Amino acid sequence: MDDATVKIEKTKLAVCRGVSILLAAVTVACCGLSYRFYAASKKPGAQEASSAQTTAADVQTTTAANAGDTVLPYLKKAVSLNKDTVGWLRIPSTSIDTLVVQGKNNSQYLRTGFYGVYNRYGNIFLDYRCDARQLSANTIIYGHTTENTREVFYDLTKYKDPAFFKANPVLYYDTLYEKHAWKVAAVFLTAAKAKYDNGYLFFYITPTFKPGKFEGYAEQVRQRALYETGVDFTETDKLLTLSTCAYDFNSSAGDIDTRLVVLARMLRPGESESVDPSLVKPNPDYRRPQVWYDRKGLTNPYRNEERWTP
Repeated sequence: MDDATVKIEKTKLAVCRGVSILLAAVTVACCGLSYRFYAASKKPGAQEASSAQTTAADVQTTTAANAGDTVLPYLKKAVSLNKDTVGWLRIPSTSIDTLVVQGKNNSQYLRTGFYGVYNRYGNIFLDYRCDARQLSANTIIYGHTTENTREVFYDLTKYKDPAFFKANPVLYYDTLYEKHAWKVAAVFLTAAKAKYDNGYLFFYITPTFKPGKFEGYAEQVRQRALYETGVDFTETDKLLTLSTCAYDFNSSAGDIDTRLVVLARMLRPGESESVDPSLVKPNPDYRRPQVWYDRKGLTNPYRNEERWTP
């Protein structure tokens, strides 16, 4: 190999080494940024939303003091990293302790993580139709159910157990500007496609209610509730709906596309975070999709019920 060729090869090697070092530095910097964000946001979130210490009075005081344009301190870093950040959701005794984003539609974050790159589990996200700041009548948040016990909405299934509800009746969803505590009012299952239920789809993911429509909505929830919580909810309450996929009605005869829904309402002024356990009762005849009754050769007691529409 002549001197000119050797010189060229050395130059190429030096360039490759330089690029490798640069890429390594960028990688380390990104990892460091991610870690600093996680440490900075996770720790304050846990401190400020402790189930043992956060009370209705605490939440109301914080909300009143921060009703302007000031982003909650523990969320500022998240907003700087992703402008789609709209809040933080935490459910005690679960792995759900995470940022919430809002996309331009309800598909954007299905397979996209917080940092904007592909993620099979996506990111927990607020319905694009909801008011992220003032909160809609019904604030709707979606997340995947996965085989990984520490991913997105996997732990919502814990609310199917009344004992878990009794121990954890309150969850926390903060907007960018205000802290809020929410008391779980109902846990229910519903078909995600009309074809499974006599052509009827209960459209529970409605951010607002037209005049005279709320009671019909509430009745549909009561019919499907897995158990009575003893927690009422009215048209004047702010509602929070957490929705994820469920597989309870699947069988060898075929799958039924189903959603598990945890419905909560904002904690009322002066209200205790606890619930009366004597009011928690099972609902063995909760409403299932028509296909489920057909497969089991059973009569659907709700078959002729009025079909509520938003």
